[in-house]
Amino acid sequence: MDLRPYQHEARQAVRAKESAGIRSMVTVLPTGTGKTVLFASEIADRAPTGRVLVLAHRDELIQQPVETLRRVAPDLECGICKAERNEVGSRVVIASVQSMSQPKRLDAYAGFGCPAVLITDEAHHAVAATYGRIYAALGAGTKDGPLHLGYTATPQRADEVGLSAVFQEVAFSRDIKQMVGEGWLTEPRGRIV
Repeated sequence: MDLRPYQHEARQAVRAKESAGIRSMVTVLPTGTGKTVLFASEIADRAPTGRVLVLAHRDELIQQPVETLRRVAPDLECGICKAERNEVGSRVVIASVQSMSQPKRLDAYAGFGCPAVLITDEAHHAVAATYGRIYAALGAGTKDGPLHLGYTATPQRADEVGLSAVFQEVAFSRDIKQMVGEGWLTEPRGRIV
């Protein structure tokens, strides 16, 4: 799958931050600009040398990366951890936060070794306690823990709790206006109903 120029820029920005010692960072891109494709390409590159855990909070956000990974890296082993599924021994695990935050599931996952990379989809949820339990158990963002990459379209939370409680820096950011100006999104149109 070919990446768009801004997706290449985002990957380069992540690599530069990582080289500078940043272990926890977020990428901000508007809805419809390919965040899932972007982090799937990161998984495809990084999974051969270490495990990857992807956290999502809704079922469709678990299915979307699985389908995208099948296109980006069809030979990559990908398991799911949610409800009755508990494929925590897979090289790449896409997990429901609600399931993975349960002590037995988290212990079972950690029993196979900590991931090299932890990805949080819809990273504006990362300050919730359920996410925090997972991050603490895996040492996310610490020198010896997994590299933590967050992806979101909405970095500002309504409750005004800052993402800096979880992420050290914003690695890359583009807003809707920029993406419309560059031709990647169409001009929004509002209608009163």
